[in-house]
Amino acid sequence: MLFGTVTNGIYTYKKDNGVWDSINTNNSPLPDNFIFRVAVDKLNRYWLGIPNYGIATYDNVSWFFFNDQNSFHGIGDLNFIKVDSSNNIWVGTDFFGLYYYNGNSWIKSISGQFSGGPRQAITGLDIDSENRKWVSINMQGGGSKIAKSITDTLFVYYDSTDFGFSFTLLSYDGVVIDQHNVKYFGTTNGLLIHNNSIWQLLNIFNSPIPADWFNKGLVDSRNNKVYTLSSFEPYNNYGLIFYNQDSVIVTSGDCKIICVNEFLS
Repeated sequence: MLFGTVTNGIYTYKKDNGVWDSINTNNSPLPDNFIFRVAVDKLNRYWLGIPNYGIATYDNVSWFFFNDQNSFHGIGDLNFIKVDSSNNIWVGTDFFGLYYYNGNSWIKSISGQFSGGPRQAITGLDIDSENRKWVSINMQGGGSKIAKSITDTLFVYYDSTDFGFSFTLLSYDGVVIDQHNVKYFGTTNGLLIHNNSIWQLLNIFNSPIPADWFNKGLVDSRNNKVYTLSSFEPYNNYGLIFYNQDSVIVTSGDCKIICVNEFLS
């Protein structure tokens, strides 16, 4: 397991022997100890997102670094790192676009600004059972949309006219696809769900949840959808929420879910 931290690089934990180790600027060529995002590819290489710099890769022997000079402009403004079934590495940014790395070069998949349109923040991405990418996008000045890939550079887009719901923002790192290929999108106004035929919105009006802002999300080994839960305006933290179609569980609001002892969740 890998844990990125705010000031101490990354910690690694091996379950087979219970050994912890750390990688930081004191024992590696990392340019900074703030590790914002972590991913592991199919070759067991670490991909470490460093804000305002770019991405460091490590294969347990050698390091390589991607920045504005050797990848794409804006990589230091990354929001996520994802790995698809072809071992392409996907990186989304605020206003610089969505890119993927195919092992040789970085390829633009979605622009940070379409011609004549608003700038776009690529806030989240997950990959379904058919290797399609589902991307959450917020537009500067208001409005959100979801992109579904037809190819890695061709997408169809959904907006509020397709959902039938409106919300202030799509959350950062809030796209989750579960074991049944159902899609979940965290928003400031509830959890948007797409079962490949219809859209629905889970919120305070149709469920027992105490707040509507579904922030960072993931799916666990038991197919629970796990999100950090907050209210957007005024802001209040309600801890973690577990959703499994049959029930909803909310942890204590005292949980510090964004950063605990310098660990990023």
